[in-house]
Amino acid sequence: MEIGVESQVKFLERLTEYLETVTDGLQLVTQFYHQGETEPADRLREELIQGFGRFGDENVTMYAIFRSDEQVYEEWQKLLEEVKQPFDSLSVKTKQERIATVTLPAFQRFLLTSQWLLQEKK
Repeated sequence: MEIGVESQVKFLERLTEYLETVTDGLQLVTQFYHQGETEPADRLREELIQGFGRFGDENVTMYAIFRSDEQVYEEWQKLLEEVKQPFDSLSVKTKQERIATVTLPAFQRFLLTSQWLLQEKK
């Protein structure tokens, strides 16, 4: 499926806005965990991760845009793997560390990748 460049640009603009929101939210999650506010941290983390589901493997637009560049496609796949990782059984300290050292950086890398791709398409 080939979609027009204008449609790709609009989609990437919305995606980058969403990813900015998620990265800001994940930073808040780490603060909540650090402050001992586990319940709001867990709830917010879950909402942010679930929200990313619409950008998963089954999203035809994502596939059409990101498949054209192997490195870009790999970043997307790495992020998808990260969001599938279970969190519920982890300790609070492990959750905080995982968000700060793995999940948040994965979203930040994908945000940068999406911003780069957006600039390439414009």
